[in-house]
Amino acid sequence: FTQEDNESITVLNPPTKPSKQENQDELIKSCPYYKDKEVCCSEYQSQSLVNNFALIDNTFGSANDGCDICAINLKKFWCEYTCNPNQSEFSK
Repeated sequence: FTQEDNESITVLNPPTKPSKQENQDELIKSCPYYKDKEVCCSEYQSQSLVNNFALIDNTFGSANDGCDICAINLKKFWCEYTCNPNQSEFSK
């Protein structure tokens, strides 16, 4: 991977090829807008999102007098950051 100024940088976790997961149920629980779309995250990452999003709900959700929209924004960020097939374009 090279930037426009030809400075070489190391990609620590290169994205995998976009694909539809065998079992997208876990991903859809966390990131419903990825339903029937190709993603770049593993089954393990999908399960981690589900588990971690429960923590976000407990911390930011209205059940604890929190901010539901803050929780939604955090979830959207992590879904995009973890599973978006265009991750390589984020730093352009």
